[in-house]
Amino acid sequence: MNLPLRQELYDQLAREDAHFSRAPQAFFEAWKRGAEIAGAEWFGDGTREGLQRAKSKWDLRPKLLLLNDALGVLSSGQRMFLSAMVSFY
Repeated sequence: MNLPLRQELYDQLAREDAHFSRAPQAFFEAWKRGAEIAGAEWFGDGTREGLQRAKSKWDLRPKLLLLNDALGVLSSGQRMFLSAMVSFY
C-alpha cells in the first residue's frame, strides 16, 4: 500500500471515529427536540420537568401503551409524527 493511500485510510478512519463518538449525543438532542415538539406527555415520565431533566434517550422512552390508545383520536399529522419518532427509537 503506498503512503498517500495509507494516510487517506487513516484520515477516513479518524473521521468515522469522530462521527460515531458524537452520534449518541446528536441523536439525544434531536430526540429531545422531537419530544418537545410532540409533547412531553408522550415520553419519559410524561412531564415537562422530566423532559427538561432528561440526560439520555432512555429518560425519554416513548409511552407506547398511551400512544397506542391515543392513535385513534390524534390528528393525522400527530399520528404520523409520533409514529415516525417511535420507529426511530
